[in-house]
Formats: sequence, C-alpha cells, structure tokens
Amino acid sequence: LREHTAVLGSPPDRQSPAMGLEEGAAPGAFSAVTTNGGIVDGVAGLRVVAFFKTSCPICAERVAPFAGYLREHRIGQDSVLAIVGAGFDGSPYLDQLTQVARVCLEQEDGALAKAFKVHGFPAFCLLDENGAVIGSAADPALLPEPASV
Repeated sequence: LREHTAVLGSPPDRQSPAMGLEEGAAPGAFSAVTTNGGIVDGVAGLRVVAFFKTSCPICAERVAPFAGYLREHRIGQDSVLAIVGAGFDGSPYLDQLTQVARVCLEQEDGALAKAFKVHGFPAFCLLDENGAVIGSAADPALLPEPASV
C-alpha cells in the first residue's frame, strides 16, 4: 500500500506508460485512411500523434488541451494525426479534432496503435523530422517543447 501511495503521489513522467516507444525509436510501418478520405502512409511529415478512446473520461478531458498545445506551438493540421478508437460514437471528439488534425478511426488494437505500441489511452507523441520519438506522455501538457515544426 505504501508503494502504491508513493507511485500515485510522485510527479508525472513525460514517458507515458500508455505508449511503449522509447525516445529515439521510430514507430512501425502503417497506412491509414483519414475521416476525410486522405491517406497517411507512415510518419513522413508527422510531428504529433495522439490516441483517444471515446469511452475514456480522461481522453475527453484531454482533447481541448491537445488542441491548445497544437495552436500554442503553431503545429499545422497536416503535421498532426489523431486516432480515435472506433466502436463508439466518435462525434464528440471529431468536431474538435478535425479542426487541428488529420483524424483516423480504428479499433483500439489497430495498425496505428500497434505501430506506436500504445498500451493505454490517451497517449500523445512528439516526433522529430525523421519520425523518431522526441517524447511521449499521457497528457499533452507534459510533451516537450517542439524545436521547430
């Protein structure tokens, strides 16, 4: 019980247990279709990737801060991919996310989640210009500052 309390009381770490990719690692190959019919083929051009699940209350709380992070750092929509776990009504997230990101719907254990080794939701990942992980977190406020996007 003391160990559990210590873990819960410790400050959050940037590396999210929700994402298994370590800093410097690149996600696996993937190809996906966005909600507007666009194709995303791998990480080329991506700087931020986020995973949400519509049945997750914390995910709902993180959509607006995620959009704020993107606007604050002037990260354009074409550089952002947001994945919403399908199987539930995604409309509450889609309205907000489609304004700041390319959006894909997929099952929680789909190709994108596997490529980024997602273990939980929400999960946020900042990539460098080569597609390697700069940082990841379960909260967009804990992502590192992007050097230039």
